[in-house]
Amino acid sequence: MWKTLAVGTITLCIALRCSTQTPSVQCLADPGLDNRLNWEAEHATIAEGIVALQSPTGTDAAQIRQHLQGLKPHTNYTLSAKVRAVNTPSAQLSVDLYRDDGYDSPEQELLVLPEQIDGTFRVFHKSLNTGALPDQPYLRVFTFSTVPIEVEELGLTETK
Repeated sequence: MWKTLAVGTITLCIALRCSTQTPSVQCLADPGLDNRLNWEAEHATIAEGIVALQSPTGTDAAQIRQHLQGLKPHTNYTLSAKVRAVNTPSAQLSVDLYRDDGYDSPEQELLVLPEQIDGTFRVFHKSLNTGALPDQPYLRVFTFSTVPIEVEELGLTETK
């Protein structure tokens, strides 16, 4: 069952918390209402701008997702996530664009392997092309890890 979580005030990034350390990067405008991002969540909690994802069984996905507006079709973007875990996760973390009607490509998925995640927040990147973009795809973050994985920032920036 999905629930909607509101996350802190954001001005220019699709993020749980934006970093101002990369001012040259143009992020998508906040698609939420009143400058608040509303995430649909399953087996996830958000506190102080950090989402914690943990599958209860290893077969049920822990995930957050949100409809995106303003993406351009056939356009290059960089997807990024700032991730950590206190212990080595039992499964990878995935960040992707998708829709239930078949818009779900491995070429548009940022995979972070368990051995890449440790107790320090690290940023991971993936270049992708949106292709034939459907209306309002989701930005989705998910894992099957029974060990909690924390995500502090998410970014989707157009690359020229």
